[in-house]
Amino acid sequence: MKPIKQFIWVFFMFLNPVLAQKNKLTSEHLAGTYLDQDLPGLIPQPFAPGIVNTDHNELNAFFSPDLKKFYLVRKGGKYEKFALVVFEKINNEWRESFVMPRIGRPFIAPDGKTMHLGKHYMEHTESGWSEVKSLGPMFDREDWGIMRLSASSKGTYVFDDYKNNDVIRISKLNNNKREEPKLLGKEINSGKYTAHPFIAPDESYLIWDSEREDGYGDSDLYISYRQQDDSWSEAVNLGDKINTEAWEAGAYVTSDGKYLFFSRALGEEDSDIFWVDAQIIEELRPREASQKAESDSYAIAYSSIETKNLEIYHRNAEARPTIKSTHVKGGYVAWSPDGKRIAFYAKYNEKKTWSIHTVNTDGTNWKRLTHAKNTWDNSPTWSPDGAK
Repeated sequence: MKPIKQFIWVFFMFLNPVLAQKNKLTSEHLAGTYLDQDLPGLIPQPFAPGIVNTDHNELNAFFSPDLKKFYLVRKGGKYEKFALVVFEKINNEWRESFVMPRIGRPFIAPDGKTMHLGKHYMEHTESGWSEVKSLGPMFDREDWGIMRLSASSKGTYVFDDYKNNDVIRISKLNNNKREEPKLLGKEINSGKYTAHPFIAPDESYLIWDSEREDGYGDSDLYISYRQQDDSWSEAVNLGDKINTEAWEAGAYVTSDGKYLFFSRALGEEDSDIFWVDAQIIEELRPREASQKAESDSYAIAYSSIETKNLEIYHRNAEARPTIKSTHVKGGYVAWSPDGKRIAFYAKYNEKKTWSIHTVNTDGTNWKRLTHAKNTWDNSPTWSPDGAK
């Protein structure tokens, strides 16, 4: 056994410097969120100069939804071809490593479980990313050229197609059934080309890059907002703070909604990652759409003793009542985050028992949630996602 032990020891001593050298070459020791960078304002700034941004090509950047991994595509230096690399937070330090050769324009779904690679994808497992898989015949088509496919929290896909006049399509998930992709309207599909779409997790807006007559030069970033009737607003150029005479493309917004990332060309073989405060998204939202949304959603819910019994009332924007409640004494009204339900307490058992209820704003789907006797359950509030 002694010769075997000596062989193992010698082999380990030989291998250990190799591993150490590899770690040294692929690691950048950084701490803090966003790779410990100073946060940007409304003027885009290069992201992590000298670490993420180099003298080579860097583009297509995005964080994992938990903000613990930062991915980008890089070409140059030790990467002769475009490669997907990741900065991962390990033991409170950010370390760079190679993931795989680039396929499509990678994008992680909002739940963090799927990485989309154009017409392909990978699933996240306990041991890392799975093998590359096909999205199936609906998307894996020879006559389509999908570069970037982004997904919403609802499972909606939005993707480009460079083989068919550079258009953008959408495919919704309806009752767990994937709908056939459809071309988006002229609000999106206009100009010399449209590419690299990003759909917000809540589907409230869509950002993409395009070359249009109203642009500032080469490719610019545009945004469209979803309307009350499920249509999309006219495209809005993100403006001269973000767009320049150069090529801007590949927009992405962090999962916390705070920062917009994109790529900007600095030379023929040099593009960098920039980031900016995502406040610009709300500043550009059309006022008409905003005011209409506020008008359409305006309503009031309250408790009153006008019938000598404390009841719950709900009145819409035209002051017409849609609920005249409960026929039980109740109060402490709380709106659900989506504005579709009301929570409140109601009294029973000669006011000795207070129970929590919910009801739709049209008076349907009445539910009593608590049933403990001689207990005062009151002052309900909703969780931010409205699930509880």
